[in-house]
Amino acid sequence: MNGLKKQIFLLGAIALFGVCSSAIATPVGTASITNCTPGGGVTVSATSITWLPVAGTNLGCIATGLPTSISYSGGTFTSGTGTISDLPAGSLNPFMVLAGGALDFSLTAFGAVSPTDGVCSTSVALASGHSCVTSVGSPFLLISQGASTAISLTTLGVLTDTGNGSTSLYSGLFTTQEAFTTAAIATIIDGGGSLTNTYSATLTTIPEPATVALLGLGVVLIGIGRKRLHKR
Repeated sequence: MNGLKKQIFLLGAIALFGVCSSAIATPVGTASITNCTPGGGVTVSATSITWLPVAGTNLGCIATGLPTSISYSGGTFTSGTGTISDLPAGSLNPFMVLAGGALDFSLTAFGAVSPTDGVCSTSVALASGHSCVTSVGSPFLLISQGASTAISLTTLGVLTDTGNGSTSLYSGLFTTQEAFTTAAIATIIDGGGSLTNTYSATLTTIPEPATVALLGLGVVLIGIGRKRLHKR
């Protein structure tokens, strides 16, 4: 292998090593959130989100299930309970806490929603597959399943490893199922009522653009080196 090929392989290895070092330094992985028992769930109204069961002032209890796995400075978190803040009364930073406080999830924004039918009607239920929101600007997307409705909420924020101060961006998808039509749900919420049900959520760290670019560079450089080697 000549000097140029050696340099290409070396650059590729350095790029990939940089990705590995970055992954080790920051919290990375997925958490599958489930309801604490007994009495786990969430109550949603037009102005508030309250998590159940109560785990403190403006706090609810959350549990984790398979396939939870988050690598951080303290090892790998795979199971346990934590807390989540009621909104808007609770904290946004941290919004969720796992691993005994070692993993803090802040809430910086809700994901944008794109309903097919705008604001839900209180008199006409949507056909299956169509979606709506109960009010303009609501982060909850209601997806009609005929006589029932799937509801989703996307959270965006920063996951902090309190052990070493490193951070990663994350997204969270919360979902629940209600045995009501979209029109019935809109009527309840518009009338000042609330809905209580169990839920599930998946929290996933988001690779930083620089990390993705570095990984791509490493793969490309090693690929070039291999092609040059095979051409000899």
